[in-house]
Amino acid sequence: MPRNEMSKDELKVRVLKLKHKLYEDQVNQLITNPKVLAHKYLDEVLNIIDEYRM
Repeated sequence: MPRNEMSKDELKVRVLKLKHKLYEDQVNQLITNPKVLAHKYLDEVLNIIDEYRM
């Protein structure tokens, strides 16, 4: 797990990639529970934050 500094722009790019992935997940699943998707992707954002110190 890297412990590098992350710029605001780098963080924004990673979050935008997750946003795109979330949209694709939602489209690919016909029956989607929004809370489950939100929980999954918020966990991923928290993991990204844990990887870096800002």
